[in-house]
Amino acid sequence: MKKINLFFAMLAAVSISALGIGTADADIVLYEGGTPNGDQGFFSFGDFTVTDTTDGVVIDNSEGDASDDAGLFGGFGNNSFDVQDFDPATNELTVEFRFLEGDASGFFNFVLSDIDDENSAQDNQFTFTSDAASDVGDGSGFLTQSILLSEEANFQQTSFGFDDSGDGIFNPGLREVQVQSAFGSTDALIVEIRSIRISAIPEPGSLALLGLVVPAFALRRRR
Repeated sequence: MKKINLFFAMLAAVSISALGIGTADADIVLYEGGTPNGDQGFFSFGDFTVTDTTDGVVIDNSEGDASDDAGLFGGFGNNSFDVQDFDPATNELTVEFRFLEGDASGFFNFVLSDIDDENSAQDNQFTFTSDAASDVGDGSGFLTQSILLSEEANFQQTSFGFDDSGDGIFNPGLREVQVQSAFGSTDALIVEIRSIRISAIPEPGSLALLGLVVPAFALRRRR
């Protein structure tokens, strides 16, 4: 009986620890279904058309003008929210998406712009691909991919309308987010976005403990 009580005490401790995962940084929900157009601060530019759906929003540049140096380049984003701060070392960016019929790209770029002062801001670009994503498992065909924000952005530049006197450091001061197609590409991007959020990375110590308890539970059941 004592061994059983000890085991369940350990399981409870790990469960409590697991419940605490992510409490250091609250979720920042940048988009979650619904209808983002209208007066909610979302915008699009370039070759993108934007269509609200039951699940999210479809962005499509297949009917754009690919004759210039920019190719089928466009973006969809939001800059109407309050400036958000988070620690890149302890957070990740997660997007749920699915590529639709006619898509020839297989990837899109996600840009987060942080502001240093009223004159300076930088864009930090991360890439989401079907190859790096996993199925969400609900039969919808949506994929999910998380990128550690401690990773170096694959591209950084001064934000449009700002000067280059910023510190070049990613966050604090998230002021704008954008989904973009690849500049210069003529491959059509047709993707549906269901959710975008920044959230705390699960603590590896708590997950490791949970990994020890679950096999122990299986072993006790066999005994």
